[in-house]
Formats: sequence, C-alpha cells, structure tokens
Amino acid sequence: MSTITIRPIQQADLEPIKGILALYWPEQDLRDRFMQRLTGVVNHDFEIAQSNFVCLVAQDNGAVVGLLGFRKAPDHMREHATDDRVAEIYLLAAKTKFTGIGRVLVEESLEMMRQAAYQEVVLYAGETHQDSYGFYEHLMFTNAGPMAAPNGEKGVVWKMFL
Repeated sequence: MSTITIRPIQQADLEPIKGILALYWPEQDLRDRFMQRLTGVVNHDFEIAQSNFVCLVAQDNGAVVGLLGFRKAPDHMREHATDDRVAEIYLLAAKTKFTGIGRVLVEESLEMMRQAAYQEVVLYAGETHQDSYGFYEHLMFTNAGPMAAPNGEKGVVWKMFL
C-alpha cells in the first residue's frame, strides 16, 4: 500500500523532478525556468525568498512522485483576485494522474497558505492542460475566466477563497 508524504523540496529532489516536469511541459526552456526557480528555493536565493516561494514534494515509498510550488501572487495574477493577501499556485505536477498525489499536494499547500494568512489563491492552467480543468473544479476552485500567460499562451485562471 502506498503512503504519500509531503515535505519541503531538497537538493536531491531536483533530478527526479526534471522527469516529472517533462511529462507536462515539452518546451525545454520552460522546464529550465522552472528548474532555475526550484534550485533557487533549495539554495535559499534572495530573489526567490522575496516572493515567498514555497515548494513541496510528494514522496511515495521514498520516491519523489509530485511537486507543488506556490508564492505570493505576482501582479499579472493579482488582477484576477479580490483580496490583497493572494497566493498563486505556480507549479503542480504529479508523476501519475488519478492517484491522489495532486489532491494531497493541493490540500497541504492550502493549509500552509491559510497559516501564512493568505485569503485567496489563484492559478493559471493553459489550454494545453485542459485535462486539469476538471481536477480544479473537483477541488472547488472557481473558473475566473480566460487569460493569456506572460508567454502569450491562452488559458484559464482558477481561484479559491481560503
């Protein structure tokens, strides 16, 4: 029986995370940007710390099987929020879908956001990830409408009040 545990990201997690990211984002430059941020979290980079970036990993029987990164929402995401204390789920990926990994990561991160006094959470899901829309609805996120990401990709903003 599998037991999923959630913990903060560590240096040793970076290599297996590369493989998980490749399942969702075929663009190498985007994966490199994600890895740069995650490395910054591990190394306590000042700029990353300024955005209150937190990264959690899911572990199953000692193997990294998912990750979720959240941060204080940047300006382009704050436009979709109604509260000043808003967090953004920046990155969510699991090695396998429909196994509960994503749900556990989201639930743990929402609790951490509440403890950090965030009042609302937003996230962006591109059109290439439409298969995740039902997942967000199931978790009680509300579709806040269409948005183009900074790179121009069209998608949807989801939000939830904490």
